[in-house]
Amino acid sequence: LLESAGLQVETFDSGVAFLRQPPIGRRGCVVLDLRLRTMNGQDVEIRLAKVAKARLPVVMISGELEESSVGKALHGKAYAVLERPFSGRRLV
Repeated sequence: LLESAGLQVETFDSGVAFLRQPPIGRRGCVVLDLRLRTMNGQDVEIRLAKVAKARLPVVMISGELEESSVGKALHGKAYAVLERPFSGRRLV
C-alpha cells in the first residue's frame, strides 16, 4: 500500500529487529502493530524515543483496540491509532 503511493518502505520481522537498526538521523514515519510478537508496539515506541535523536511520527495499528491501549498509545505520543480494517487513505 505505501509503496504503491510512492513511499519508500522498510520492513522488519519484529520490534526487536527494528530496534537493532534504529532510524537515527532518518526522516519518515514508523508504523507499528500494537500486538507485536516479542515486544508490543508501545514498548517499541518507548525504546525508539530513547535512542532516536529526532522523534519520528508513529502510527499504531491493531485488529483489536481496547480503550486503555488507545489512551496509552496516544499518551506515548503516537500520531494516530488505526483499527483494522482501515482504508488505505487513512494510513497514507
